[in-house]
Amino acid sequence: MDSFEQIQRVLGRHRPRTGKPGDRAHAAVSMILRERPDGLSVLLIQRSVNENDYWSGQIGLPGGRTESADNGPMNTAQRETREELGLDLSAARYLGRLKDIAPSGLNIVVSCFVYASG
Repeated sequence: MDSFEQIQRVLGRHRPRTGKPGDRAHAAVSMILRERPDGLSVLLIQRSVNENDYWSGQIGLPGGRTESADNGPMNTAQRETREELGLDLSAARYLGRLKDIAPSGLNIVVSCFVYASG
C-alpha cells in the first residue's frame, strides 16, 4: 500500500471537528503532498509582503478567506490554490480533511483539505 492510500484510509476514518465560523471569518487551505524518493513532501508558500496583511511574509499552506461565491470551504481552498499558484486541484486526488482550527487571539476559523500531487 502506498503512502497516499494509507493517508486516505486514515483520513477516511477520521471524523474532523468542523467549526461554524459564527462571527469569525472563515478561510480554507490546501495541504498538497507529493511522494519523493526520500519520502513525502508538503508544498509550502511564502506569503507576499504587505504591511496591511497579518500573514505578510509568513510561510504557510496555499489558501485564503471564503468568498460569498464559494460553494463551501473545499471550493475556497481549491479557488485560492488556483489563484495563488495556478494549480488546479479539481482533478487532484483528494485524501481527506483535517479538523478546523480557530487560533486564539484571531477572529478566524481555518479548514484544511489534503491532496496528493503527481
